[in-house]
Amino acid sequence: MKQHLLLLIGLSLTPLTLAGEPGGKEVLTSGKVPCVEAAPSCLTYEFLDLQYQYSDFDGWDAGHGVAVNLSKALFGHVYLTATTDWTRTGWEHTDIDAYSVTAGLGYYLPVTDRFHLNIEAGALFSDLESDYGSSSEWGGAAGPGFRYCLTEQLELFGNAYYTAYEGGFDIWDFNAGIIYDVTKSVGLKFSGLFNEEGYTLLAGIRIYY
Repeated sequence: MKQHLLLLIGLSLTPLTLAGEPGGKEVLTSGKVPCVEAAPSCLTYEFLDLQYQYSDFDGWDAGHGVAVNLSKALFGHVYLTATTDWTRTGWEHTDIDAYSVTAGLGYYLPVTDRFHLNIEAGALFSDLESDYGSSSEWGGAAGPGFRYCLTEQLELFGNAYYTAYEGGFDIWDFNAGIIYDVTKSVGLKFSGLFNEEGYTLLAGIRIYY
């Protein structure tokens, strides 16, 4: 059971962002007749997150680490999402390094330009390393979520994931946070991952490409 709790520390499959400029832009056609260009969505699915993470799970020492999240639009409303992370924690005076990699696909439904519903599913691999050896396991996660542009610079998001491992352990994770765009290329991201065993807090930057 202790092993499985560590496997969840880095799970963050939530490609959420804020970019673009909602609202029309006046353009001229070849006939010099003014028209209004269709308003683009304020949400994009192409970004890279670089984050620090702090975790606190029952029975384990407080953990500190880093996480990298990638999102890439593929076709239509389908996008790729991937995450890798590392956390240093401990148990019974033993240092433990926890690594995880996740990859999957997402599909978003634009209710409006500012509000999207989404669903994501993917595979995950987790590995624990200590002086007493290592342990690894495969699993999967899937669940729904939402993204909402509160303003042109501020986005709110939330997701729920059902996570299951090959050894039979399963759990629900809940992820929520905010994105604040400092420029059109860089934003600040603050989020948290919560479940019945503890939580992970993340803070970092989002780079749009």
